[in-house]
Amino acid sequence: MPALISVIIPMYNSEKYIARCIESIINQSFNNIELVIIDDNSDDNSGNIVASYIENYNNIKYIKNSSRRGASYCRNVGLNSINSQYVMFLDSDDWLDLNCLARAIKKFTSNNHIDIVVWEIKTALQDLKISERYQYAYDNVLTSNMALSLLTHSFTNEYFLSPLLGCKLFKTSFLIKNHLKFIDTFYEDDAFSFLALYHANKIGIVTGCNLYYFQHPKSLTHNFSEKHIYDLFKSFKFLYTAINQDTVRGKEHFYKYLQKCINSLLERLEDCVSNVDEINKYKALLLSEFTITIDINEYYKYCSSLVL
Repeated sequence: MPALISVIIPMYNSEKYIARCIESIINQSFNNIELVIIDDNSDDNSGNIVASYIENYNNIKYIKNSSRRGASYCRNVGLNSINSQYVMFLDSDDWLDLNCLARAIKKFTSNNHIDIVVWEIKTALQDLKISERYQYAYDNVLTSNMALSLLTHSFTNEYFLSPLLGCKLFKTSFLIKNHLKFIDTFYEDDAFSFLALYHANKIGIVTGCNLYYFQHPKSLTHNFSEKHIYDLFKSFKFLYTAINQDTVRGKEHFYKYLQKCINSLLERLEDCVSNVDEINKYKALLLSEFTITIDINEYYKYCSSLVL
């Protein structure tokens, strides 16, 4: 009998964090869960730590890649290996409150039209100081249009939605029906979450439980390179192809999301790079990639208030 929920965890050299991540799943108040850990060819003690859990728990599946392939590849491998009704994706250095999955399942059972359940997020720093990131005042059920508006920050509201994957539980059949897979870019969460919310019938919001999003000096959000720019436009080129048949609704949300992500990229650039000449070099590359990838006339048609 397959587990009701699969938790897919890509792992690479996570010996400092993987036990905490696993503990937050095996101690959930809802226990019909399997862990699917995809080891991206780690060369530290991560695999041995997972092996010690496998000795004591029969609901952990371990797959090791023969070479490094990246988190997107690992998540797709995990998706291809499950037979559960629901699935979530958790990074190996993050963890959950112990009631997250119980609250998510309860939300699913309250409304058959829900395809995704989303919960709250707190940021955890290396000294384990915790700060609120995405918090909600009440449980709710959203339409796809509202969820996309909250994801793109284009609707004035008391809260927004995050593209992070670890705060979401998906119906597996919904992902399969809409052929949702991960692309290999820095923005895999953004692209996957956008398309999932775009295709979803209803999205459930639950309060009182959190993803703990761990940030440390080597986190992606603390670094900047040309790849961030190239990957941003690679991701949006992929998204444009995916929604191109929807000439109004899809493109409106697409361009609003592009605006939001460009603004976030520029903020990250200013936070990570202090040299003015280097900042200007990156901005020139950003503008170049924008003009290569984006139809300018169509862009202003859907997003005329944009200020770069």
